[in-house]
Amino acid sequence: MKKYLIFLLVIIISCQKDEIELTPKSEYTFVFEQSNTSIKDGEEIYFNLTSEGIHLLTISDDTSVIAKESFNGSIGLNTKLVFTKVLPKQKLKLSLADSNGVITETYLTIE
Repeated sequence: MKKYLIFLLVIIISCQKDEIELTPKSEYTFVFEQSNTSIKDGEEIYFNLTSEGIHLLTISDDTSVIAKESFNGSIGLNTKLVFTKVLPKQKLKLSLADSNGVITETYLTIE
């Protein structure tokens, strides 16, 4: 009988939900609030949008477009991962645009 009680107790304890505490990141560095931003490979960039819909992030140099991504943005905080291994190690321009044209832009320094 004791074996069954101990077995039942072990099953009840092991079936409890694990408590995982997620602490939200309280401080964001918004990429378009600075005139020049340094980024590393796999780093997230944060930016605010004032309208919903299709937006376009473009990375370019003085002569041509290097990378372009369209995404469905939402009002408020938006994040994107930037992978820089294939980007040239020079000063690049990051532009945010919607269907009406360029919203804002900044310069990136790849580390």
